[in-house]
Amino acid sequence: MRTTLLSTACILLLAALAGAEDASRTLQDARKGHTTQLTRTATDAEPLTKPPEAIFSLVQYPTSIGKMSAYLGKPPAKEGKHPAIIWITGGFPPGGIDDAAWRRQSSANDQSAQAYRRAGLVMMYPALRGSFGNPGKQETFYGEVDDVLAAADYLAKVPYVDPSRIYLGGHSTGGTLALLVAAAAKRFKAVFAFGPAESPALYGAASLTYDPEDEKENRLRAPIHHLGAIGSPTFVIEGVGGNLASLRALEKANRNPKVAFLAVKDTDHFDVLGPSNELIASRIAKLETGAAVRLSGEELAKACAAAASARLEASDLRTLASIRSDGVRLDTERTVEHYLIGDFRSLLLKATDDAKAAGFTIRETKSFEGRDGSPYWVMFLTRKVKLGDLDAVFAASAAAQRVARKHDLTYDGWYLE
Repeated sequence: MRTTLLSTACILLLAALAGAEDASRTLQDARKGHTTQLTRTATDAEPLTKPPEAIFSLVQYPTSIGKMSAYLGKPPAKEGKHPAIIWITGGFPPGGIDDAAWRRQSSANDQSAQAYRRAGLVMMYPALRGSFGNPGKQETFYGEVDDVLAAADYLAKVPYVDPSRIYLGGHSTGGTLALLVAAAAKRFKAVFAFGPAESPALYGAASLTYDPEDEKENRLRAPIHHLGAIGSPTFVIEGVGGNLASLRALEKANRNPKVAFLAVKDTDHFDVLGPSNELIASRIAKLETGAAVRLSGEELAKACAAAASARLEASDLRTLASIRSDGVRLDTERTVEHYLIGDFRSLLLKATDDAKAAGFTIRETKSFEGRDGSPYWVMFLTRKVKLGDLDAVFAASAAAQRVARKHDLTYDGWYLE
């Protein structure tokens, strides 16, 4: 489900060429009378994996071109009608969910949005046209809009779902599609679009089933031209280290007060997802019927920072357990070695002063060769720490992590020198 991040230069160029949004027409109005022209046929006959019966039902929802498959969450334990969310995963084709929907995911890259199910919402993951044995052909951001709306119609009729509290969310290509669906119909309580692109052309012709150089075909699929049609409260969310240029291009073009743009610091295209969805899901679960969701970038950043800190401390504890199993006493002070990794030696050298200011000694900076033959560089930082002092161990790792983030490097943990 991973999607290649877009180059900043490419995004800004297309944003400049895209022009302002057309707020006078809805997406559906703009598409009236148009039949999309596909340049290639893409279909997938492999059916959805059978889900655990206690968690999901495998259902068929009706569309204008036939019945399509989806995972539908089972009724929550509490009786009554519950809020629900349709989640569109990323990658190609959008909505290509698999067993990640129920398997445990890391908070560093949880594209499943399981947080909503755990918070008591009814989740629906719809598979879309031309995928998972569904009828039709993949149209990459065209007919799929109608499929998601059909899934929402189906979900609204589920006996244990409150039709007035149906949300929509998606990540990456799923976020792009979520924006288009939001522009097509005012029927969602709120929309959460993580890491969308302002134009599908940015994904590259090889990923698309239409000609991105066809101005009309591309315009009818580009969210940047249809933001004014969005009638539901919509949050466009991305990590500052992710596809930020697209968020800024969409924000610059937007004139719709219903659409908010939240750039989350110290996160990227993937690690922004888990903690953000945890916060949003918890907030929705506590809302009174009719109340609106409120979010800020600062709140999301705080949730993501707490999750990142927890992951780092868990890694430190695993390293300590490994050291102890090797017979090392933890009541001693030892020199530990932390590792910063970068593609270029110059990036690591720029981090030298900050590393020293954080209490580290630079042992060496050395080049290595990756599996594909490409070079990378590692800076070895040393620092004395009493292994049994968890606060000191955690503080050293956090300091190395901060240096890495400041200089666009990767922190790769530590071990004894």
